[in-house]
Amino acid sequence: KRPGPKVIVFGDSLVSGYELPEGSGFVPKLQKLCDDRKLEANLMTSGVPGDTTTSALERIDNVLNAEPKGVLIVLGANDMFGGVDPILIKENLSKIIDKFQERKIKVLLAGMRAPDNFGSKYQTDFDGVYTDLVREKSVAFFPFFLDGVAGDPAMNLPDARHPNQKGIEHIVENIFQTFKDFVSTLK
Repeated sequence: KRPGPKVIVFGDSLVSGYELPEGSGFVPKLQKLCDDRKLEANLMTSGVPGDTTTSALERIDNVLNAEPKGVLIVLGANDMFGGVDPILIKENLSKIIDKFQERKIKVLLAGMRAPDNFGSKYQTDFDGVYTDLVREKSVAFFPFFLDGVAGDPAMNLPDARHPNQKGIEHIVENIFQTFKDFVSTLK
């Protein structure tokens, strides 16, 4: 068993290692970086390709039953691609955060951003979901999970929605300091 607090990465295909070779998805790569940099953390993946905030809420009990000290939530991209109303996305994420906080499980929320082609109103409303929740729920926050990766063909699989191995490496480096700060709160 690994030393350090158990942290579950709760999300969709962005954390499940979608279409990537074994061991090269987000969670194994973040675990390796933690190990390399002597950050004690025991990461577990709970990523389901296609997961929306609605379906994640339906499966949250499995994650709660694993009794993590912390959770990194990476959700919302599939809702966005489906054109789900940001009000519903926020309600679902709010319920998810509440369920973790009720169990004294600390939350690190990774934000998503809507691309320009969704229209400025949807973009503003969707992007605001995350900043609103951080303010309302006092959770740790990484503003944009796909920062420097979204929209860059060199960082994505041919579907242009999922990071390739280079994209994953970039995300892991990007989020590491925020993740390290988060883990330091998990006593």
